[in-house]
Amino acid sequence: MMSPKIAPTALILLLGLCWLLPSMTACSPPQDSVTIGAILPLSGSASQHRVVEEGMQLAVDEINEVGGVNGSRLELLVVDNRTDPEEAKRLFAELEERHQPLLYVSTTSLISMALAPLAEEKQVVLMGLVVSNPVFTRERSWVFRYYVTASHELSPTLYILKKQQIRSLGVLYQDDPFGRSHFKLLNTACRAKDIAVTGTPFSPRSPDFSAISAAVDKNEAVYVTGFVQLVRQAISRLRTIGYPGLILTDSGASSLPPTLAELQGVYLTAPAVYNPHYAYARAAKERYEARYDKPFIHQAANGYDFINLLAGLLEGEELSRERVRELLEDEFNYPGLFGAIEKQQGSHDLIFPLFPARIVDHELHYLR
Repeated sequence: MMSPKIAPTALILLLGLCWLLPSMTACSPPQDSVTIGAILPLSGSASQHRVVEEGMQLAVDEINEVGGVNGSRLELLVVDNRTDPEEAKRLFAELEERHQPLLYVSTTSLISMALAPLAEEKQVVLMGLVVSNPVFTRERSWVFRYYVTASHELSPTLYILKKQQIRSLGVLYQDDPFGRSHFKLLNTACRAKDIAVTGTPFSPRSPDFSAISAAVDKNEAVYVTGFVQLVRQAISRLRTIGYPGLILTDSGASSLPPTLAELQGVYLTAPAVYNPHYAYARAAKERYEARYDKPFIHQAANGYDFINLLAGLLEGEELSRERVRELLEDEFNYPGLFGAIEKQQGSHDLIFPLFPARIVDHELHYLR
């Protein structure tokens, strides 16, 4: 589905899928195509981000079916960084040498923070999807984000803590730039409201939840943040040890099936894309699920929405790296799958709202 016209004009570029091996020998895009380099964790601890590529590919195919971008087909160059920052940097260098795509897409704070200096050096846009570290775009000219930051998790989380009258909170956080920034922000905000906080980090590669979950079980509530599958493991461990307090987590967990036994009663934040009454998101959900035979989660929606956003921006525009940067820096309004987004002039962050929610009776319920 094409996006409505956006601020300056323009229509985006997007991509028809091309699977590349790490050796980069799988294929080369045709010369009349517009290419995007997607450096994604298709394996490793963040492999669930494959859904971002699926969402992008669905949008690419829909756009190509109606003529592509300015008459050119969209081509998506996908490489697997294996959730390894060093591998991601190596793949960036190979894509630059062999293909020089119009822009790059990456996911996770772990990978995207490693790629950001390279994008600045080569003067090419890097768009971070599912990247929450608040410093990712700071003081950078070529780095952009379409996702929520750790700071945007705070308001709905504090709403839940206030409603439940929580006075002590244990935080299990992933020991990487995203997790540490998330803990720091939450710790500061909670202490300002006289909520005692205990923080315990865990490894993003091989966490031992049997050892660290006990570090927070004396608190009235426990908040878990990190890669989605690791969050699930941590919550499962809390259930196993019979933790009696409230369990909270971030918006990443809203992508997990609400039917999971360990999620029953868990409080979390969630974007509007899960609202069954939001017709635009529901239509995209139906197309995605018909194609991939799996639930449409907001990480997939992030990829789909970004492609349509860029397609709107690049309509009729010069397809150059500098022009992509200028268009993303401009002011525009975008009515996407996450609701209306107002992008301010000069900002490098496109942020969608989050809402407090809870898993009850195997369904996600918004609390306001």
